[in-house]
Amino acid sequence: MLEMDAFRAVLRGLRQPRRQPVPLLGDRPVGELAVRRSWDSCLDAAGIRGRALRADFTCASRTLLRRRLSMWAPARLLAPAEDLPFGLACAALHVLSDDICDTGSAPERRRRFEAWCGELRSAVETGSSRHPVVRAYLHTSGVRGLSHRWLHSYLDGALADVDFAGFADEAAYQRYVETLTWPGMMLTVGLTPRLVSEDVFASSWRWVADTVQRTDILMDLSRDMREGRLYLPVSDLEHFGVRPSDLAAGRDTPGVRSLIAASAQRGLTSLGSARRVVDEVAPSYRPVTRFVLDLCQHRLQMVLAAGAAVTRRPVRDEPLTCLRLLARARRAR
Repeated sequence: MLEMDAFRAVLRGLRQPRRQPVPLLGDRPVGELAVRRSWDSCLDAAGIRGRALRADFTCASRTLLRRRLSMWAPARLLAPAEDLPFGLACAALHVLSDDICDTGSAPERRRRFEAWCGELRSAVETGSSRHPVVRAYLHTSGVRGLSHRWLHSYLDGALADVDFAGFADEAAYQRYVETLTWPGMMLTVGLTPRLVSEDVFASSWRWVADTVQRTDILMDLSRDMREGRLYLPVSDLEHFGVRPSDLAAGRDTPGVRSLIAASAQRGLTSLGSARRVVDEVAPSYRPVTRFVLDLCQHRLQMVLAAGAAVTRRPVRDEPLTCLRLLARARRAR
């Protein structure tokens, strides 16, 4: 699905004149913090030396910036400098793989993604690659002791998703989260210092994965329906007497409104369980973790407010609200 990234709006907001004060991160404006903490200083703090290696990590950061600004921006502003390049490298590999899997017809996607999977698995075995993002990931896994478990699980799930035909029921949706969304998320957050066991930590992020997936489905519902992709379980539509054609046509009916409200409420319920992860990460990671969860809550509340309108247009993030969420996450350490 095409993700609506919050921070394209945020950065537009930073460039516009303000009638009210710019939110602060600590005692400094958001933009000032980003300027002061240069990328080179983050590479230095992470111990990444050598021109070629630094170029690989810079390529990974730029890949994420171009493709998923909503992932790059909060990490760039809130994550500890000494860990930032490693986290961005893992996230960039995830996003790069997603793009390869999602582009083109199903046969083209399968052929291209099978080749990519082979390249990645070979890189893991040999410790070398011709691709700078993969090299940054390999260096990260080597110096940080990162298991390749989640990468392999994600690749298996993504390959199965090439032939996606929708979810018959909630169980099918949960299998999707279990085999694709969750491993992809753990590939990104697996390096996060934690205060609990690995199994407890992973199970908490399983709730985050469910929350994020439900939020994305509702945010992009109109766009996905135009492209012939329905990510809401068919059983949910049947329960409320809604047909896929109702969603595709953007009809405002009692059934559609109830379906959207119930789907958003499920996301908020998952979010309630996901919030335990804030206490399970190291204190230095709580701001960025809290922001991810707060942004999901804000988006789900916008979906509830929009109602059936989400079938006609994607839900858009509000620049000032995103800035406030950033500032609040930073303050509430």
